Amino acid sequence: MATVKAGWRADAPIVVSSSRSILYASSGDDYASAARKEALRTRDLLEAAKAPA
Repeated sequence: MATVKAGWRADAPIVVSSSRSILYASSGDDYASAARKEALRTRDLLEAAKAPA
């Protein structure tokens, strides 16, 4: 989260690679739901990091 806060600029996008955590969220039958849960968790962390303190 500190990296996102340090790199955040209101006038420019940043790129955050989160594919590995989503891709490897689970190796079981619950892969799709685990991947979705991880994607949503990542989104929420990024949104929280860009919010004003």
